[in-house]
Amino acid sequence: NSQLQFLAQAEGGNVEFWIKTNNIIDMAKTNQTTNFVLRNKVVLSDISQDFETNVNSKIIIDQAGYFQDEVFGNSGPIPPQTGTPTTYTIVWKAQNLYNNVKNAKVKAVLPSNVELTGKIFPDNASLTFDSQSRELVWTIGDMPAGTGTTAFPASVAFQVALTPSFGQRGSLA
Repeated sequence: NSQLQFLAQAEGGNVEFWIKTNNIIDMAKTNQTTNFVLRNKVVLSDISQDFETNVNSKIIIDQAGYFQDEVFGNSGPIPPQTGTPTTYTIVWKAQNLYNNVKNAKVKAVLPSNVELTGKIFPDNASLTFDSQSRELVWTIGDMPAGTGTTAFPASVAFQVALTPSFGQRGSLA
């Protein structure tokens, strides 16, 4: 920046720059497994400044639903029938790739024709349901970097009962 080439005493100036980074860091090509930081040094004449910027962690949430499972065992008609409940096991898995994360939570809203049966695995999982807002919250807590890659993913399984309405006949629930 030519405007910064000659600065008088106590005079200042600004430089803005952006760095394009990869969307996903290839863990196999690094010697590091946690706490990723971008480091750069800006030199202007005989003045230099080091900068460190923490990389956002990448959190991945996977959700799957099963009728046939080994966790709870489900029941009800397949395909589901109007007015008759069918139970399903829902499994959430959470990965955290790059940096430690504190107080992680997963939230979902259950439709009015879906109810929790009360079956949760593991038993000590922090899964709460607000019957007014129909919001389901899984409080994972702290997730170390590498959860799901260098260590097992955080996971919870819970059972829901779907009772299709007459208006859903012939369509996906």
